[in-house]
Amino acid sequence: MSKIIFLGAAGFVVLMLFGAFLTAVILMLKNLLAKDEINVISMILKGHNVSIADLNRHMLNNTPSKDDLGILSGYFVGNFTIPAKNAGKIPASAREYLDFISLHAASANSDAKIISSFNRDLKAKNPDYSSEIDEIESKGIKARK
Repeated sequence: MSKIIFLGAAGFVVLMLFGAFLTAVILMLKNLLAKDEINVISMILKGHNVSIADLNRHMLNNTPSKDDLGILSGYFVGNFTIPAKNAGKIPASAREYLDFISLHAASANSDAKIISSFNRDLKAKNPDYSSEIDEIESKGIKARK
């Protein structure tokens, strides 16, 4: 009888250790996936291509400096165009581009000069989105407060 109790207790300890190990592995993988896996600013400065998803991930996982915001907004305007509207409606594919505009305006280091310059450049390149750009920037600024 004591052997059964001993084996049950040992089995319980092994099960608990396995559970703790599995939890640690899951948390470690979660942290790895959540991090900005590439240095977006460095990639841009080296002339490498960066996706809109990389820009958004960088904005979500970091607090860009004013200089970084200038680099990011310049790259965005120079390399991306918001997908054209379909019969006056915003396509789903435009969402991540509009998200970047909101994240840019909501950034703690974004100021009136940076936002105004980005706004002007965005509207020049995407005139069909003029009112949406103003609205999204306004929401981003309010999210910062």
